[in-house]
Amino acid sequence: MVWTAKGRAARRRNPDLAKVRVTKSGQNGVGSKGLIEESRLDSFNMPFYAPSAEEVRHIIEKEGSFNIHQLQTFHLSWVQNFDNDNKKGLELDKYAGGNQVADRSRAAVESLLVNHFGKAIMDDLFQRFSIKVTEHLEMEAGAYPNV
Repeated sequence: MVWTAKGRAARRRNPDLAKVRVTKSGQNGVGSKGLIEESRLDSFNMPFYAPSAEEVRHIIEKEGSFNIHQLQTFHLSWVQNFDNDNKKGLELDKYAGGNQVADRSRAAVESLLVNHFGKAIMDDLFQRFSIKVTEHLEMEAGAYPNV
């Protein structure tokens, strides 16, 4: 059986610090423009935990139902069509990567955000997020650690 999940490097507590910074800057941009009340922004919490390979190994061995033959950590690019071996991306439109990340993030978390902030700001929020991701990707490649 092959199993994979979003994880983190053993020494890092946050699985995707760059993505969190991008997300927070997008949220704060909306908050600073007065589109979201600061108190609603401050009270929002989306708990997420990404285990390290060592934590996954410990839990599987402790539970005892499975044997581990191989356990590894690898990275998946934020952007599709990324060549992880050569660290090169395909030539894409300048904003395609940011839009792609924002669209996938929206599919995953929009219902949680709508529940807390309301539907009216979602288009603006994810447009700002797309711009922030594009800015980040222009400086460095984004990748999700996986176990």
